[in-house]
Amino acid sequence: LLDRGVPIDDPEHKRILALTGPLASFGSEFLNNPPPAARVAEILPVMRALYAEEATLQQLHAQLASGAVIDLLRACEAVLRSADFSWDSDTLEFIKTVILRFANDPNPAYDPEEDDRFQEPRICGAAPRIDAARAIMGLARRDANWANDLRAVIVKLAGDPVAEVRYEIINRLTMVYKTAPDLMWQLLDKLAREEENRGVLQICAGVLQQCANVDPPRIAQLAENIFQRLPAEGRGVDRKSTRL
Repeated sequence: LLDRGVPIDDPEHKRILALTGPLASFGSEFLNNPPPAARVAEILPVMRALYAEEATLQQLHAQLASGAVIDLLRACEAVLRSADFSWDSDTLEFIKTVILRFANDPNPAYDPEEDDRFQEPRICGAAPRIDAARAIMGLARRDANWANDLRAVIVKLAGDPVAEVRYEIINRLTMVYKTAPDLMWQLLDKLAREEENRGVLQICAGVLQQCANVDPPRIAQLAENIFQRLPAEGRGVDRKSTRL
């Protein structure tokens, strides 16, 4: 943060850093594993406290503000994976509010050069709208009512101008196989017809593999459509034989 010009000794910046530290640690600890109920109960007050500082964040260094939002969204994604936490409607509404707030964040902006680089397989970056896309699918997985409430936003993110945002939605489509199967098929059909970014098309092929036994004829047709849409030239083409 110092290298990026963040005045970490400023009292307001220090106060926000005191909140983001536990969230960042929580997100790292439970990057892939579901947190136990006790840890979720511990981190939720910190999440609420940071979200209450949204107005303050807008006055701070942009690098710190963006990092704080990302830490909050990653904590949302992690807590939603808890298998034994007793969820209540107020807590779920809070998480929904956070996710929807940043699903419309202007960061990341569309950058044609960055999108072109995403034609090659690589790890996605960090930005509020990217991390909101990751978290929203975990909430939609909870039940059909939540999936229906979030449907319009999920569709919008699946058509986002930035390839990395679309990738995060498509990569998690099987999460809504039980709660919104029609939405899953709708987005797979649309992507097979319209998607042009190779990185997004490749992850779609991976999703089709995961649900290949659900409807083999439909999956086969979608896979054929995707293969036909794969760019014949440009970044990532030399990886075709190894990735698909």
